Amino acid sequence: MPEEKKFQKRAPAKNVKISDINKDMDRIAVLGTVLGKEDAVFSILLDDGTGKINALMKDEEQYKKIGTGSIVRVIGKIWGEGDDIELQAEIVQDFSDIDVELYNKVFLEQ
Repeated sequence: MPEEKKFQKRAPAKNVKISDINKDMDRIAVLGTVLGKEDAVFSILLDDGTGKINALMKDEEQYKKIGTGSIVRVIGKIWGEGDDIELQAEIVQDFSDIDVELYNKVFLEQ
């Protein structure tokens, strides 16, 4: 009989504003505009209108596809403490064609 594959379940990501992020959160989803990129560490600087955060990516190919000015949603885990909090990106999605106001109304105004 073939061995059954087991998958590790991830905790669901909570949609948050950057200004609401703190070190006690687990997995989060942030929607923002890419203000800049740091090629040496595959980092993007995101701004959602309430604050800014660096998101560190592991996938170089995906990093190269993201342009400054793009709107992306980043799902990942919080890393760091105090004013030095960063987002360890697990998933980065291109949301350039999304209605940002509607997204915020549906997912952030609860």
